[in-house]
Amino acid sequence: MRIPNFMYRLLTIAFLIGMVPVIVVGFVSYWIAKTDIETKVKEANLQILKQNQLRVEQTVKNLEFSAMQYAGSSLVTEAIKNPLTPKDFQKTRDLSRGLYNLQATDGIKEIYLINFEQDWIVRNSGVISMDAFEYEEELQAIDRQHNKKMYWMMTENPLSEDTVNLVVHLPLYFNTGAPKGLLVIEMFKSELFSPLIDEPSGHFMVLDKSGRLIISSRGSDAFTTQGMISSLQAGSSFLNVVADGGKWGGSRLMSAYNQWVYVAFTSIAEITEQSRQIKTITLYTCLIMLVLIAVAAFFGSRSMYSPIRRLFQYTETASMPEAEPGSKRDEFAVIEQRFRTLFETEQLLKQQVKEQFPRMREFLVLQLFAERLSPDEWLYKCKSFGFPIHWKHYAVIALQIDTLQGTKYAENDRNLLMFAINNIAEDMVQNDNWFQPMLLDQSQVTILSTDQSDRDAAMLSFHEVSERIKAKVAEFLGIQVSIGISAPYSEITKTKQAYKQSLEALQSRFRLGNDIILHYDDTHLYRESENYIYADLKQIKNDLIHAFQLADEPKVEELVRKYLSVIVDRKLHFKEYRVLMEQLLSKLYELIQEQGESAHKVLGADVLEGDWKRLTRTEDIVRWLEEQVSAPIRAFLSEREQSKISNVANEMAKIVHEHYDRDITLEYCAERLHFHPVYLSRVFKKQYGVNFTDYIAEFRMDKAKTMLEQSELKVSEIAEKLTYQNTTAFIRTFRKVVGVTPGKYRESNRK
Repeated sequence: MRIPNFMYRLLTIAFLIGMVPVIVVGFVSYWIAKTDIETKVKEANLQILKQNQLRVEQTVKNLEFSAMQYAGSSLVTEAIKNPLTPKDFQKTRDLSRGLYNLQATDGIKEIYLINFEQDWIVRNSGVISMDAFEYEEELQAIDRQHNKKMYWMMTENPLSEDTVNLVVHLPLYFNTGAPKGLLVIEMFKSELFSPLIDEPSGHFMVLDKSGRLIISSRGSDAFTTQGMISSLQAGSSFLNVVADGGKWGGSRLMSAYNQWVYVAFTSIAEITEQSRQIKTITLYTCLIMLVLIAVAAFFGSRSMYSPIRRLFQYTETASMPEAEPGSKRDEFAVIEQRFRTLFETEQLLKQQVKEQFPRMREFLVLQLFAERLSPDEWLYKCKSFGFPIHWKHYAVIALQIDTLQGTKYAENDRNLLMFAINNIAEDMVQNDNWFQPMLLDQSQVTILSTDQSDRDAAMLSFHEVSERIKAKVAEFLGIQVSIGISAPYSEITKTKQAYKQSLEALQSRFRLGNDIILHYDDTHLYRESENYIYADLKQIKNDLIHAFQLADEPKVEELVRKYLSVIVDRKLHFKEYRVLMEQLLSKLYELIQEQGESAHKVLGADVLEGDWKRLTRTEDIVRWLEEQVSAPIRAFLSEREQSKISNVANEMAKIVHEHYDRDITLEYCAERLHFHPVYLSRVFKKQYGVNFTDYIAEFRMDKAKTMLEQSELKVSEIAEKLTYQNTTAFIRTFRKVVGVTPGKYRESNRK
């Protein structure tokens, strides 16, 4: 029997409503029981690990206490000050007796009482000199590694791999800087950590406070990888890992006494052995409950479906539209299909109209600026598309960015800023203006409209809209802009002429300043016709060239400002100002070329391409002339006055200072400076009074002395840093330049 679609859904939902709680309760019950068992086992393992840790720490504390008593005794304190030979029988016997007492602790391999200053060692075999001891260099290294009075060397033991060392600096109770001697106690790792090694099951490891492995049980290779140790060092008390082909539970314990980390691993399979029976019982119980829920869901769904089935049978007998082929023939398919089709058709039509309307607006605005529409064509298109035509006056406003100097934006952000400004203008006027704002060249352009018949009232309305746009740009973008407003006009087809008027109004910024709104009717640009202005400007240009040649920086800045003030004060037209500026720049280009260099190389491409034409304020132009033109020309002329020999020699010295750790030769400098090696050698000798090779050696030896004084680098490491592949050659050169060997130099400067 085929189950109807809607009844199938009811059955599925009812089954899921009953099934999910059963599965969740069963899983949670099993998980709680399993977790409780695992927690108890882990806590028991952690308690055992704690007991073993306390045993190890007790051994460590006892040994440290005994070592401190012996090292602080008057016998050792006096002995460390004096020489000792095998002939000093009584003193040797007393010191050895103390060493024998320390060896009462199980697991001690060897004890050394060392005196660096008096060159003797007391050990189990008697008194020997430092030179006769096979681990002399290792003990010297131990002496320099730590500043603490007493510490353990757990890893990288220089004396033996199977032992750990307790090291005590002597004398114990006096702060004397570098220690005079050491008390070194070697103890077998296996004896120190015997409580852990004797544990019959699982795996263990011990890490020092730096995360380095001290000891691990046999067969624990899978647990001693670097990645595993890194995760254990700062982990929690319990952790789960996968290693050695199975899952393991780890108990982690950090010692508060010496920050050693103790870790013991137990197989998860052994831990979860007790929870398997609970898992089986829980599974069978859940299955039985699911069967009962399925039966109840079937009969309950069939009872709830009865009224829906009767309603569906009634709607099929009524006059209803045929269902589309392939559609699901369930209870609500016919009604759903009809409403869905109507809704989708309506949405599609709305979307098409919405998408096309802005494009039609933008297209018509572009035609207005291009003067491609006659009055009759404009009227026809407005009526065809349902656009309003009742406005009495229009005006074009053109908005331009004044300057990006002193803002958080760069010049390459200008296009993006113009796009943002256009969006702001569109948001500001879209409610009461039909015309689409646009970007034309370097301006944001908007056609404003009003239904006010009075011309002055229309101008006031256009000015208020411009002020709102300007304020919003300053608020959201933080930049200054100026806006030019055309004269009001009543025929929309004169938009192109109005656009030119708005741009011409903006050109008055050069005379009136930035951050303003300019009306075309209020701008009075006129040209003063006195001929003597050009004579004045010519004299200023000649004086400016002379000031450049004399490198008189204050005079240069004064004449630049004077040149621009003459143009501004005489109220020349904006286009005439550009011509006069180009004449000034042409004179400066000629000055550079007379010195045998191209203006492109001295000033750069941006200056020659006329990026100054974007500037609108006298202050910005003066700053641009100072930074982009005047400063480079002064530097160029000053460079011509310097001695070539001095420049080349200084460049060679600079190469030595910056690349002393490389193989530097005259050929290397010649390749970089484009001169012959023989010429460079002669120039350097003349400038500095020494050969180039000797200069390099002296500079490197100065660096070597600094490294010997301020670092712990070995002599071989310093030689390698200074490109000496042979340490003997470095020592020979150091002795030749400084007078002593590197070792003696370090020793004398340390003292």
